[in-house]
Amino acid sequence: MQIDLTSREVPKPGEQPGVFADVIETSKTDKRGRTYKYLVLVGELKATKSSGKRFTASCSYNLEDQRGLSSLREHLKTWRGTAELPDLSGFKPETEFIGKTFLAKPTASDKKGQRLIQFSGFKPYTGDNSLTVSPEFVRTPKAATA
Repeated sequence: MQIDLTSREVPKPGEQPGVFADVIETSKTDKRGRTYKYLVLVGELKATKSSGKRFTASCSYNLEDQRGLSSLREHLKTWRGTAELPDLSGFKPETEFIGKTFLAKPTASDKKGQRLIQFSGFKPYTGDNSLTVSPEFVRTPKAATA
């Protein structure tokens, strides 16, 4: 058995450049038993762990909650640098995000004994344009999110 000692590492504080590596469209059920659509954006940060692998961080939105939709709209406006947004009813998150760079401030937390790195918003990244998804990144299989 091999233990991954890098699973507890966190990126340095402050804004970090990253690239969107995966988009997960799924549904969840709330405490009252109501099902709602949920969007998770997964990004690979430019920052690396001591093992040389990049940190992964996520940002999520409830797509059937006004607060979640408002957050997504505001983040898109900031990231795109324009108030012009696509119609979210025909919105294709994979086309919009995968492979595109961003700047975000990641935060780390523990959930059920596992370290999670999240970001609550994203801005445009105007730095190094060569930032791409690393070849070893594995996207979430579509069947697992249905």
